Amino acid sequence: EGAQQGWLLPLGSAKPAAPVGKAARRAAEKAAQKEERAAGAGGRAEAREQLVGWLKVFAAVDKPGARLHEPDRLYGACEVLIGHAEPAVQLLALDCLVRWEQPGLLKHEKTLRKLIEDKTFRETLALLQLESDSDAATVDTADRPLLLPLLSRLLFSKLTQRSGRGSSKNS
Repeated sequence: EGAQQGWLLPLGSAKPAAPVGKAARRAAEKAAQKEERAAGAGGRAEAREQLVGWLKVFAAVDKPGARLHEPDRLYGACEVLIGHAEPAVQLLALDCLVRWEQPGLLKHEKTLRKLIEDKTFRETLALLQLESDSDAATVDTADRPLLLPLLSRLLFSKLTQRSGRGSSKNS
């Protein structure tokens, strides 16, 4: 009977010397999942570093519309990356977009940078005025088609960030 349960196996056997209970199996599964998550986090960190490196390269290119292959794809990717969760990636994506030298974007670059930074986000957001009928509007009607998609991505990323007391996974 003991040999059938795996208790009396010879040394060096692949099976355990004692029967494994449910609790031990669950603990082993959790440990394996934890290792997988740690390996995945390393992969994500490595991918993030590559992304940051590529964005730095693209941000160094003057007039990318004339010099790069498929510049519209890069511009679209940078627009999407404005909505990235990490401010460092958002700033680099903005650096890339500024290289296209669009007047509306250049005019509001400083405001976008302040919105990306956590320290100046609230104050800048409070001062940002979008009304079309107001003379005090900080965003001109002509600049809206360019800026509103960027602003919505940026604001959505700030809205979905986890920070402060409610940042746990269960909240």
